[in-house]
Amino acid sequence: MKYNTDLNESYIVATSEQGGILRWDFDDMPQYVFVVWTKYNSQIDPEEVIDFINKGKYSIPENFDVNLSENCSVRLIPVNGALNAHIFSVNVKPATYYVFGAMMIDDEIVVYKPKFEKNCKCNVSDTINYKIETETIDIMEGRLFFKKVVGMQKFAKITIDKRGYKDGALCYTVENCDIQFPISADNVDVPFYVPWVDDRPPIIKSGIDGYIPVK
Repeated sequence: MKYNTDLNESYIVATSEQGGILRWDFDDMPQYVFVVWTKYNSQIDPEEVIDFINKGKYSIPENFDVNLSENCSVRLIPVNGALNAHIFSVNVKPATYYVFGAMMIDDEIVVYKPKFEKNCKCNVSDTINYKIETETIDIMEGRLFFKKVVGMQKFAKITIDKRGYKDGALCYTVENCDIQFPISADNVDVPFYVPWVDDRPPIIKSGIDGYIPVK
């Protein structure tokens, strides 16, 4: 495999994602599309990726995911006028995807550098659904039959969709507070409760870059 920096043949001119489908446009039709995905919102040097493949003597068969490391995988997709030549179903989220045009030259795959990185790069986020409800309990004082209500305490009842949840993907905080509390995967099997603070409910936020909470 080889990397070509000839900007006259960039091939990929736009990349986007919607509903888990990665799409791209060509300025000229290549023979292959070389897809690389890595940690969300991270940068890669495609030349270094290809050098790593060559030094490690990795086999890159067509239409198979090849894991190069914990945070980097690749896939070589033949175009050949196929109807799905412009799309790819993402299988890892959140992640950053890069799409490069490639050609077979003298029995070697040549991957072409894009004219602009933004044309081939796409951050793909993941959504986590959650529900938050308010419950109130009475604060009692006194003994036995002489107890009386002296106040109320509000709690947020939080339920998080556990499908594919990663430790710390979401966190909670309160308004005007700099402290954020990661939500463990152990808390997503059943609802958990967080008290209001100074009559303010907790706020659910992203705890790991690329995860988006959806109420």
